[in-house]
Amino acid sequence: MMNDQDIGFTPDFTSLARALSRDIERIYYVDAETGAYTAYVSDGVYKLLGTDAKDADFFSDCQRQIQRFVYSDDCEKIASALNRQTLLDTLKARKSFSMDYRLMHGEKPLYYRMKVIPAETGDFRHIIMGISNVDAQITEEQRQAAERQSLQSFSRIAQALAQDYFIIYYVDTDTDYFIEFRAEGNFLDYDIEKRGEDFFGLSRVNIPLFTVPEDVPGFLQAFTRTNVLNEIEQNGSFSYTYRMLLREVPTYVLLKATRMDARHIVIGTSNIDARVRREQAQTKALQRAIQLASKDELTGVKSKRMFVEIEQKFDARIREGVESPFALAVFDLNNLKKVNDTQGHAAGDAYIRAGSAAICSAFKHSPVYRIGGDEFAAILRGSDYMARAALLRSFQHENTMNVYAGGAVVACGMADYIPGVDRRFQDTFERADADMYENKSRLKQMTR
Repeated sequence: MMNDQDIGFTPDFTSLARALSRDIERIYYVDAETGAYTAYVSDGVYKLLGTDAKDADFFSDCQRQIQRFVYSDDCEKIASALNRQTLLDTLKARKSFSMDYRLMHGEKPLYYRMKVIPAETGDFRHIIMGISNVDAQITEEQRQAAERQSLQSFSRIAQALAQDYFIIYYVDTDTDYFIEFRAEGNFLDYDIEKRGEDFFGLSRVNIPLFTVPEDVPGFLQAFTRTNVLNEIEQNGSFSYTYRMLLREVPTYVLLKATRMDARHIVIGTSNIDARVRREQAQTKALQRAIQLASKDELTGVKSKRMFVEIEQKFDARIREGVESPFALAVFDLNNLKKVNDTQGHAAGDAYIRAGSAAICSAFKHSPVYRIGGDEFAAILRGSDYMARAALLRSFQHENTMNVYAGGAVVACGMADYIPGVDRRFQDTFERADADMYENKSRLKQMTR
């Protein structure tokens, strides 16, 4: 069930931050209906026992592990308590359940306390179990105090399950002492410290070991003690996304830090690779769609949709009286219908492409739009605007030559924008269109 993309059941980070304490060695989140579970474990004695975390059936795994690790005198009572139906009935009646038992460590039994609560009030499908080492506080008075403290801390984890945090650090910001909690069965192969002093100093040593090299400088710059604590102080949490090398595979992860209390913070890392890559694919697809919508598929010039959008922008600037000088050239291919009828549509498409290429070649510094089946337009500014008369004469001369040479014949007309007279972009377009039809008529007369 647990894999590189899905670490199983996962906790809400802020609530989990409040729930962890140094004496909790193992936390289970269990689906009581299916038996599926996730175990979070620190590096205490409990971990050294090598208990299983198959992540398949919690209740079956418990019964098997009880016989292997629990002190023989305690096996029967804990096996009975951890029967699925018995445990659920107890929780429904009492809202929480705890039990002390002895766990064998080598030849020595150590006292542990198990605390079980529902994940949410009234939700008995999902339960949370915490295991604490209470061997040093086993007198009756100390056990009662530990019971109250455990209930207060552990009840907060009931609201804890929303994001996929597969490694968690509990850090004392006064001393920088830290403890690592790691989801069992995870895929981190790095042999790094599980607890100790100088958390942020060790982090700067360890970050290059498990981070994609290109992301290391940015991560090191962002993840400093000062930056993290200042961000938490100002915004409530610190977050940073980077690529972690998990089994040598670059994987997007989110590191998040939040304050547990005035002295402690909790830092967790979640696997967000699937989400990030899905968002990247969606962004790429959107960009591709926008690109396709902005470009005419047959000729590669700008589309009619883009011409409509630019017309709206021109109209807005004309209304505001801030439009700068420009000229508009309008084009129409002669004889396209004849080519389609006599040679087929493939030849007609080639004819359109040839006409488009001629326009783009003549007006090199102007955007060209295909605004109809055989209609094009170009907006002239800058150098093309300054040379517009010469460009128009040259283009019309080439068309005259093509009438006799058999090349693509493209009628062309042009008009200047006249401030104070043209109230819309369409006014300039209509004059250019009328000029184009005059040119088109002259070209047709040459073929008679």
